[in-house]
Amino acid sequence: MKQLYPESPQRIPAGFTLPSSSYKSQVVYVLLAMLVFLILYLSMVVAAGYLLYLAIMYPMETINRWTILLKLGAIGMAGMLFGFMLKFLFKKHDTSNPLNVEITEDEHPQLFAFIRQLCAETNAPLPHKVFVNHKINACVFYNSTILSLFLPVKKNLLIGLGLVNSINLTEFKAVLAHEFGHFSQSSMKLGSYVYMANSIIQSIVYERDKWDELLEKWKGSNIQLAIFGWLLMPVVWLIRKFMALIYQAINLVHSSLSRQMEYNADRVAVSVTGSDAIVNALYRLGPASQAFEHSNNYLSTAIDNRIYTTNLFYHQRKAVEYLSQTRESFKQSLLDNLPQQPAGARFIFSDEDGHLAEMYSSHPSNYKREQSAKATYITGIEDERSPWLLFNEPEKLAETVTQNLLRINLQLHPNIEFTPAEEVQAFVEAEQQETTFKAHYLGVYDNRLLTELDLSEPEALVSKAGISSDLLPEALSSLYGTGLQQKMEELGGRYKDIQTLTLILQKQDKRKTYTLSNGFTYEPQEAQALLEQRLQQFPADEAWYQQFDTKVFAAHYLLTATQPAQRAELLQRYTFLVAWVKQYSA
Repeated sequence: MKQLYPESPQRIPAGFTLPSSSYKSQVVYVLLAMLVFLILYLSMVVAAGYLLYLAIMYPMETINRWTILLKLGAIGMAGMLFGFMLKFLFKKHDTSNPLNVEITEDEHPQLFAFIRQLCAETNAPLPHKVFVNHKINACVFYNSTILSLFLPVKKNLLIGLGLVNSINLTEFKAVLAHEFGHFSQSSMKLGSYVYMANSIIQSIVYERDKWDELLEKWKGSNIQLAIFGWLLMPVVWLIRKFMALIYQAINLVHSSLSRQMEYNADRVAVSVTGSDAIVNALYRLGPASQAFEHSNNYLSTAIDNRIYTTNLFYHQRKAVEYLSQTRESFKQSLLDNLPQQPAGARFIFSDEDGHLAEMYSSHPSNYKREQSAKATYITGIEDERSPWLLFNEPEKLAETVTQNLLRINLQLHPNIEFTPAEEVQAFVEAEQQETTFKAHYLGVYDNRLLTELDLSEPEALVSKAGISSDLLPEALSSLYGTGLQQKMEELGGRYKDIQTLTLILQKQDKRKTYTLSNGFTYEPQEAQALLEQRLQQFPADEAWYQQFDTKVFAAHYLLTATQPAQRAELLQRYTFLVAWVKQYSA
């Protein structure tokens, strides 16, 4: 096992992984919040039960049709209310997911040996079960019932193969150590309390079931009986609104604890891999997700053609290669291509999102996590091998997860045939060649429709563009030169400004000042006017795009002056595109 278990740092400061004082104080706050919730909720259950008791036992001084009707109505309302409050206590909250594939020690002995050694090193209990799926993450999850409030919760480990596909062995160790840090946190028990409380409240506030169907039938019955159902409606509405407020309060307090738990779990990871591994793993998730999304977009086209791949993760790796070759920004974003710095001095996340409100966020920003992980820098030893080495027959496992995902999500027939990933990749690459613009276009054709040019008089378009045959070389040079780069930077900056100003106006951005793409700094009260100013520039942008598209057509039309067949093809292609735009816009 030593051969596949990355070496751990030798010197760790005493008490390095012990919870901070802030962590402990947040635990107290959550305990108080949960105590308040339990008292309120159980009080409401008892009150509803007592109302039912009164409705049944209250003496009838006069017995006639109306008093009997009133008695039955009161019992019905109290009984329905008691059932409404009580039913959530006995509801099982099952987190099982058919997309998760359970794996066993018999199937993957080296992975489980790795897990055992890591659990021993982090003083964490072994996971109850281990599952894999297609995602680019890893997490702890568990099923909860009301008994979870009193009995130990059996925690399961979920490993996303998209993550395994994207990081090295040391980073994989760091990610699992982070999760096992959660395993060993006593506050995870609080997490089960909060989970149960949230499940109860969410069911009360949002869920509609047979109880609601029964109430609807009651309201639609004989008017003399239905009136009691209608009287119950505002009571249930008030309970749901009250619970929604409690839900917000609990999550406000628990989110703060969750962020402290993340810092603590990161320190567990740092203690067994050094300060860089967990941060590097977090950073790799960005490009990995981008590549996965890119490959899945083209696989969707393959699916439209009834071509089903055997291995999603093969295409994810190919997408990384493709994007590295065709998109300079992606290539520069890869961890291996970031500027090299001495150990302990390298920080890879910026505080771009540090100004965003964290109120209900359960995770701190990656910037803050990096600052915490490197506050006491611990040197680690990096093992750059792939975590796939821990799995027996990794190709087979990847295919099992892929086919399980596609069968369930697409509801495929059991006898459907899957196409080898290499063959599907050939389809993907052909589609990429047809649908991807060359890099020198700088994104000018991305995410917009081509201008609806009037192709009935091509010479008129050439005249409108102001391009002549003798100036054609200069025109072509200017179309895709520095002028276009400056324009696209201007448009991109304006788009980012609109995003920033929108967040400020929605009070999701808590900065007291902010800097826009023009380099000037502003205050929040100026945001509305600045946003309107930028939105007013949209018509001018649209006019620029129309002029640009006209010039591009004119230049290429003039290029084919001595080639009638190519000119005919050019007109045919433009005619098709314009017709498609009209159809799409209709």
